[in-house]
Amino acid sequence: ALAQMGVRVLLIGGELKGSTEAVIGSQAMQMLKNYHFTKGFFGTNGVTVEQGFTTPEVKEALIKRRALAQTKDAYILADASKFGEISTVTFGDFADATVLTDQINKKYRDFSNIKEVGE
Repeated sequence: ALAQMGVRVLLIGGELKGSTEAVIGSQAMQMLKNYHFTKGFFGTNGVTVEQGFTTPEVKEALIKRRALAQTKDAYILADASKFGEISTVTFGDFADATVLTDQINKKYRDFSNIKEVGE
């Protein structure tokens, strides 16, 4: 869809994870080493101050961790249900990115790296 809108799209090799359409695996990790990103948007299954951003799958977490580290302005996309949840593997610290969410939980209102966005 992005290419059809005229956006330049770069693809990395690797294994395509069917359930999330994420590219994972050692080939993807090798390719990512060559790139640096101005902006990056990452989904998460859990957000807590202590455990950071988490996801259930180790291979996906490794790719996200690498990409997050190579991104100047990183954004985590997390609806309100993800706050306070902890999944299996941490891919980033809470302070590593700006969290974009549909509703800020009272516990997280004082953090400057969380932004509420409309529909």
